[in-house]
Amino acid sequence: MLIILGGLPASGKSTIAQALAVRIGACYLRVDTVEQAIRSATPPSAVDDVGPAGYMTLYRLAADNLRLGRTVIVDSVNAIEITRQAFRDVAKKKPGAGRSRLKLPVRMPRCTAFGSRREDQP
Repeated sequence: MLIILGGLPASGKSTIAQALAVRIGACYLRVDTVEQAIRSATPPSAVDDVGPAGYMTLYRLAADNLRLGRTVIVDSVNAIEITRQAFRDVAKKKPGAGRSRLKLPVRMPRCTAFGSRREDQP
């Protein structure tokens, strides 16, 4: 099964995704981690924008783990249709696909339940 948690930064995606991954023993994939690894391996002059490389890597990692029969939880903003379609395509390619994708948009009210929100910080 592919579980995708998408939402705005600081909405609680990572908190929920990590807790769920631990609880059900799923593979946890976070686009921010992949993008930071790409930035770390890139010359400083080209670090600002990793472009689609982070999401492309995430699709491959998700597909590899789905083929192994693992449940995969993806933590990403996933704000545009092209990324959502790409994850649907990954789920469809999984052996025994069908209803193997669950999308969970994360929307948190403007509160401090998880600490200070990013846009509230100086």
